[in-house]
Amino acid sequence: PEAWEVIDLTAGGGNPVDGFVYEGDPSAGQNRVQASDCPAGGPQDVLSFTAPEAGTWRLEVDPVLTARGGCVEPQSQPVLACSDDVDLANDDLSARVALALDEGEAVHLVVEAFNGNFSGPFRLRADPVE
Repeated sequence: PEAWEVIDLTAGGGNPVDGFVYEGDPSAGQNRVQASDCPAGGPQDVLSFTAPEAGTWRLEVDPVLTARGGCVEPQSQPVLACSDDVDLANDDLSARVALALDEGEAVHLVVEAFNGNFSGPFRLRADPVE
């Protein structure tokens, strides 16, 4: 829907070698996309990422990250991956997924709170995996 702001992760600079970074804060956002299997909820930022070249891309953020197939309405697409707290034993509370994408393939990334309890700044990275 037009009311949804979808942020282009690659528009902020970066490149296929060094990766792409976006810093945001969904505090004033809405809970627009239904949660996946990850325990999430609360304000969200929805970003799009279009692979500039084919390969596996690692996407990392804290708190919760859900990747969905690319389309105008992210919620209508299947969940490709979701992640939260990749290594609790070592206090790594980041979310990390790896997606094999074709050149030009787009996905939507939903950054949201863990059980609706987080609201604040985040940093999302997309890096090629060698």
